[in-house]
Amino acid sequence: MKKTIRIVALLGLVVFLNTSCKKTYECHCDKAAGGDEHFDIKGKEADAKSECENKAKGSTVYTKCEIE
Repeated sequence: MKKTIRIVALLGLVVFLNTSCKKTYECHCDKAAGGDEHFDIKGKEADAKSECENKAKGSTVYTKCEIE
């Protein structure tokens, strides 16, 4: 019985560790000179959104960046 409980607990731990909140998000930036660029950002949604928006802040290359 103890062996079965340990195996189930170990399987549960493996499943838990393999499910992560981190995903790949696509950042779409409009260029000031026309056109656009796409970047892949891996991380949590809030972090990816912040990193994407920061690409346009203080930049002369991009006018607007947002997660798609």
